[in-house]
Amino acid sequence: MSYDICVIGLGYVGLPLAVSLAASGCHVTGVEINPDVVEKLSNGKTHIYEPGLQQLLRETLKSGNFKVTNNISEYQNQNHTYFIITVGTPVDQDNRCNLQMINNASEEIATILKDNDVVLLRSTVRPGVTASICKTKLDTTGKKYFLAFCPERIVEGNALQELKSIPTIIGCPDKESYHCASNVMKQLNDNIIHVPSYEAAEIIKLINNIKRDTSFALSNEIAMICEQLGVNMTEVLTAATTDYHRGAMPAVGLVGGPCLTKDIFLLNESLENSTYSPSIGLLARSVNDRIPVHGADAIVDYLTKYQPSNRRPNVSFLGLAFKGKPVTNDIRGTKVIEIIERLNDRLDTVNYCAYDPEVAKQDAELIGVKLVSSIEQAFHKSDVVIITSNHKEFESLSLKVMSKNMTENALIYDFWPQCRKKPEELDMSIAYIGFGEGLQIKKLL
Repeated sequence: MSYDICVIGLGYVGLPLAVSLAASGCHVTGVEINPDVVEKLSNGKTHIYEPGLQQLLRETLKSGNFKVTNNISEYQNQNHTYFIITVGTPVDQDNRCNLQMINNASEEIATILKDNDVVLLRSTVRPGVTASICKTKLDTTGKKYFLAFCPERIVEGNALQELKSIPTIIGCPDKESYHCASNVMKQLNDNIIHVPSYEAAEIIKLINNIKRDTSFALSNEIAMICEQLGVNMTEVLTAATTDYHRGAMPAVGLVGGPCLTKDIFLLNESLENSTYSPSIGLLARSVNDRIPVHGADAIVDYLTKYQPSNRRPNVSFLGLAFKGKPVTNDIRGTKVIEIIERLNDRLDTVNYCAYDPEVAKQDAELIGVKLVSSIEQAFHKSDVVIITSNHKEFESLSLKVMSKNMTENALIYDFWPQCRKKPEELDMSIAYIGFGEGLQIKKLL
């Protein structure tokens, strides 16, 4: 059976979903307010990095199953319609969720809603938003409709595969809405889990990410403890986890992105009128937020000790996207920004450049960094090279070879020391500091 679907918001969540549904045989219209993105997608070019997505986009455009518009009012369909909301919900400087796009999408759907249409909210929201915003807006139409919250839980860089493999959560209080929602989501994945309220499904998305954030925070805290005690973290965690199934821990490193940096605050906001706050999750986020400043301070301490104070340091980043595995070009929530802010606070002037194989030049410029086209260029005449990504291209990197093009008394600071084999012996004039490697830091600083 073919379904008529309107996906509102064609970013990292909406576009893979829309194209995948179109590839399954559904008739999908994607609504995106950015005219540049609409033009690009209409010409078969994706604006986000996702393996296999561009080819699938071109195939579905050619088949006629997928089309793009920037105005939902242009969407005219007399058949039973599924509306799927996948717009962004960023937090502001006070870590409060901006729900304006959810409001807008709900209002726009209400203008064209027909009896028996189905509305699925897939954006990440604090508990209560599906009922308080979407349902409230749709109720004003007087139409009979079906509503469910179906959280997005895919990982960028592996979205097309995970849409078909990760269980789909459907939260709604009535069987009719559940059956409507499951019918369309089963076009991609038969593994459906029903929870009997919108709020339960909203919480599930948040706790999945908060659990990951907390796991990363424990590893990162151990790394900082090892630094204080003059012990190398890689030796500690490798020994602690080898052949000990209860000791599994993620690698240390920068923890950013549009989800893990946000979701604990959405949960916290939903509890403002209660007597409880999610203390573990908030503390974990504070630990992970501390890492960029912690690393930047170590870099400044090294420069102060080993390099002339009148030199304007050349600092290069390996990686600008918020993560390297799976690969993405998404700079939302990248921790490079916080590193730059801290370096700028403590140093007079700094020259910045970066190498990232996926990030576009204009996105690098938004951060205030000049993008170079190769790793060799990033190392050339650099005073500091900061490894900020666990991208696979950096794992097999020969630091010994690359560092020969750095300046005298240069520094390589590695936020991801567990992602490579033990670093080679570097020239005497080049220093290497791995985050959490307390023995190295004790000798240098």
